[in-house]
Amino acid sequence: MDKEVMDKLMEIKKLYDASVLTKEEMEAEKAKILRPTSVAPESKKETVASNDKPQPRTSKGTLKQGLSKDTKIWLIAGSIVAVMLIIAIIIQNGRSSNSQTYDNDYAVADTDTAMVDDTDYDTAVDDSQEQTPQSYADKAENYIGGLDTDTRVVASLTDDDRHCVYTLTEVEAGWGRVNSLYCHNLETGSTNIVNVPYKVEGEEEAGEQVADAKMVGNNLYVVNTSYRCGQSVACLNTRTGKWSCVVRACACADFISNNRLKVSYSELVYEGECLADNQYEYTDKVITLK
Repeated sequence: MDKEVMDKLMEIKKLYDASVLTKEEMEAEKAKILRPTSVAPESKKETVASNDKPQPRTSKGTLKQGLSKDTKIWLIAGSIVAVMLIIAIIIQNGRSSNSQTYDNDYAVADTDTAMVDDTDYDTAVDDSQEQTPQSYADKAENYIGGLDTDTRVVASLTDDDRHCVYTLTEVEAGWGRVNSLYCHNLETGSTNIVNVPYKVEGEEEAGEQVADAKMVGNNLYVVNTSYRCGQSVACLNTRTGKWSCVVRACACADFISNNRLKVSYSELVYEGECLADNQYEYTDKVITLK
């Protein structure tokens, strides 16, 4: 067997191993190569002519046999690459589908949350815009409207420097009905009793009460009273917050007009065995308040 025949047989075996040729085709090709060369060409033609199908198979085998080794390798590599590319495309499409579904769900959740947040924010803004600060006059009106019948308003000061309401609350004392002076701060909403200085002489430490109070201009005049020692009159300047004494001690003090105060002084002319037997001489004086 010469070298040319051996090379052809090896080529056919490689094609079979690469699944290019079937086993039947490989055996047919081997038979052609190993067929004796003494057979006349005419007998070849007769054999081929007697069978219609072998001619295409012989041509196919000849075509495959004519492929070079590099061409076969490239065909195999191309097939593998094509299969891998198709698999990669299928996997990528599956991932894209899952990712798109998740993004849609997330977007819907974000939209719902944003709608709730917008509603709450708009409501808060509307509430704050509807609220308007009350003026001192409005606060004073509300406070005065809530007072009981035993409380009398002496002064309602609602300017920027003075924002308070002075009131007299009538209470029952052991020797009659007297008043307590209160100041309500419109800014803080607190109400405190006012401690009036310049008590009646001889009763500084006693629990004196307020008989009356009146506002004249910027001054608040307060009449203190004592069961044993008479009355006194003090004045509060509501601008400066300072007190002054108008009458230190008198038998009686009464407001007789918008800005006039009648003061009665008494002088003991006869001292009896008891207070009921004492006799006094009274002198009246009218003071114009400013």
